[in-house]
Amino acid sequence: MSETAVVNKSVVNKSAVITVVIVHDEPAVSAGFAAWYQLASPWISVVAGGADPAVAWTRPGLDAEVVLYGVQQGDPVMRAAQVRKLTQSGRQVLLHAGNWPWNEAGSGAVRCLPRRVTRSQLVNATRLAARGSNATPLPSPPPPLLSPREVDVLRTWLRCPSKSTVAEELGLSARTVSSYLERIRFKYEHAGRTASTKADLLARALQDGLITLAEV
Repeated sequence: MSETAVVNKSVVNKSAVITVVIVHDEPAVSAGFAAWYQLASPWISVVAGGADPAVAWTRPGLDAEVVLYGVQQGDPVMRAAQVRKLTQSGRQVLLHAGNWPWNEAGSGAVRCLPRRVTRSQLVNATRLAARGSNATPLPSPPPPLLSPREVDVLRTWLRCPSKSTVAEELGLSARTVSSYLERIRFKYEHAGRTASTKADLLARALQDGLITLAEV
């Protein structure tokens, strides 16, 4: 049985019901989304769910009209590739905000939900996705204001294997490099876009156009 409970309301005309598969590695969040869908009027059916993206590629998840993708853990580039694969196969995808490079999805079939999404936002976005609507996507938090030197340190850090390498390339001390990175992480945290690891910072930099995958 799928990790996310499947709603069963046989009295409803199933041809009129929107179907969703939830791919998410936070079980409590998945359960909450499933409950919100059940409360929607007309209701939305969660046909399958789990943390493994394979749930969207096997039935009944394969037949779902909308894929709600919220995997937070793992390589952000790999997660972007998974979403790209979904959209290239014609799936409509809702992304529950996390640390990965949104811009790499490269498809109008992807809509981004804010991390603290409300029930009405979730339901409305799901209905728009099911219709393939090109409506304006939900707003995402703006990028923090980084100084040119902070951007320089961040870009170099993402290309280099260690802080000492960054320090040598930029003519700084390792301690100064660490201070810059702490300040950058603080600014992202303050903007509501946590970036506690190097992979997170890579995702944020990709999202904000500060670096490209070809440069990493």
